[in-house]
Amino acid sequence: MQFIHEQGWDIREGQEHAYQQWLAENEAAIAAACPEGVEYLGTFYAMFSDSRTAGTYRMLLRYDSYGAQDRMAAEMAGDTALARLVHEHVRFMDMSNHSNGSNQLLKLVTDATIVTPEE
Repeated sequence: MQFIHEQGWDIREGQEHAYQQWLAENEAAIAAACPEGVEYLGTFYAMFSDSRTAGTYRMLLRYDSYGAQDRMAAEMAGDTALARLVHEHVRFMDMSNHSNGSNQLLKLVTDATIVTPEE
């Protein structure tokens, strides 16, 4: 089973370079701090998008199971290295416009239960 979790946001104006530097210094630590079954795929800049409100920055995580999602939730609720890094990351986020941002959970098509109308 495989899921991709995509989170989108904008960075506070004037903090773009500071965030880029912070991420360069902490990306390996984010990847290492992920719990079993969770893989940090990276944080990406949306060069172009058909959504003006999804956020310019996107973090992608891969989960190998529903259990991995539970482990991630527990990790974020605890006093852990990953929770600390995420709280540092959030300091750069533009929270002034809560309509700009996105959150998607994508499931691999071959693992998905797809319901279609009966013919």
